[in-house]
Amino acid sequence: MAKIYIDLNRVIDKVHPHIYGQFIEHMGRAIYGGVYEPGSKLADEQGFRLDVLEKIKELEVPILRWPGGNFVSGYHWTDGIGPKEDRPKRRELAWDTVESNQFGTHEFMELIRRIGADAYVCVNLGLGTPEEASAWVEYCNSTTDTYWANLRRKNGRDKPFQVKYWGLGNEIYGKWQLGHKNAEDYAKVAFEAAKMMKCVDPEIKVIACGANNPDWDRTILESLWSYGIYHRDILDYISLHRYDGDDSYYGLLAAPQVMERDLRALEGVIMSLQKKFNSQARPAISVDEWNVWYRKIGNRQQASKYFRKGEDMLDEFYNLRDALYIGCILNLFQRHARWVKMANMAQLVNVLAPIFATLEGSYYQPIYWPMKLYRKLHHNIALNIRCEVEKYNVADAPEIIDPREEFSTGNSSRYREEREVPYLDVSATLSEDKSSVTISVVNRHHTEAIESFIGLGDYQPTEGRIYTISGAEPMGYALLPDGDSISNNKYNPEACKVTEGLLDKIGSKITYSFPAHSITLLVLRR
Repeated sequence: MAKIYIDLNRVIDKVHPHIYGQFIEHMGRAIYGGVYEPGSKLADEQGFRLDVLEKIKELEVPILRWPGGNFVSGYHWTDGIGPKEDRPKRRELAWDTVESNQFGTHEFMELIRRIGADAYVCVNLGLGTPEEASAWVEYCNSTTDTYWANLRRKNGRDKPFQVKYWGLGNEIYGKWQLGHKNAEDYAKVAFEAAKMMKCVDPEIKVIACGANNPDWDRTILESLWSYGIYHRDILDYISLHRYDGDDSYYGLLAAPQVMERDLRALEGVIMSLQKKFNSQARPAISVDEWNVWYRKIGNRQQASKYFRKGEDMLDEFYNLRDALYIGCILNLFQRHARWVKMANMAQLVNVLAPIFATLEGSYYQPIYWPMKLYRKLHHNIALNIRCEVEKYNVADAPEIIDPREEFSTGNSSRYREEREVPYLDVSATLSEDKSSVTISVVNRHHTEAIESFIGLGDYQPTEGRIYTISGAEPMGYALLPDGDSISNNKYNPEACKVTEGLLDKIGSKITYSFPAHSITLLVLRR
């Protein structure tokens, strides 16, 4: 029997709602054909897909990152403002497309207004300049009688948009990135951009580009912290990006353990510099790109043999196992609540997304449900839980592979060396008034339910509700292609479904059997 111990006095930190954030990029059908499709029978007069927006609203998205991603390193924001007929079409080099610029700053801010999210705008520090970045802040946020603020007014928006969160470029460390720089050169440009942007609006928060590499991250943090002696609030976050993918069932579900090591490495770098600079303040971590990504891997040539009419790169289909991965990652963010204050799933619609849209309608993908339930049911105080449960080694686990060739990469060895992976992945949160506790448990075991004892110490609940995300087969898809067009699909919501019920026996000691390959959220109240 597994054992889970929860003590309401063992508090980690506040869980920031931004850990349930999303990301949308000018890539594939994420925007055009996703949230925005003028002329569609499903869109309104402004071009927004109403069916897609309804599904987004259900997620209660707290923050949305835009416009990239790799796209942003070649994007000049002035192309996307003003009369639509005057906006230039540009050759877009990151994803080898043509960018119409019909969706720009005003359209993004209208999307933000409609879904009730905070805006996170990433600036171009690849081929762009600090001056261009600070002008964008002025355009969005300034009330002054100056050129960029007046241009916003001319373009129909008198009041400022008040964008608070600004990313200092995207993945500049990568050779795939337009305007790729080494750490030293990026740190100089990032500081100048942050300095100028905060001169325009001192209230904004900026996110530096981390590389999930301790050497790069140390250089960036040390440089900006050092420069920041004269601008003490120059740096607010550093980013971490991580995508995981593996054909093996147990391999993919071991991947969150690797991300946890990545987080701990970055946390260690921050703590060491905090000591060096004798600083009480420290930047938070923003995991502003993360998801399961492996089937089409961003390679148009490899992916194109599976393209259907209207389809584009990274129109991914997800199964129940992928949803279990999402649950593990959200548990991880809660357990690291002291450090992780923002996270943005990549991406919101069609591209690696919880929502899939076609010409005829839109669908929920399995990864939608953990994002929705965790956002809805968890509280804002993370608890330090203890879990004793059997563990597995990936190399010794049964090799369970997706049977569909077009959804496989032919590689199931990426996480083969991962050891000591617990079958149960657990997190818990507490409400401010200490009346309610939510426990989320992912059972990684492919075939077996796991009987578990849950000890709650002095906490004596009187009511318990159970929410379960499950399905008959963990490699089962809710949505599958069924024809030569993106509008031809089979939809089987039973492949990944949410059920709700009451906990029969309630008290400070609970015994519960977590179903095989499932996510369970226990919501306890007193």
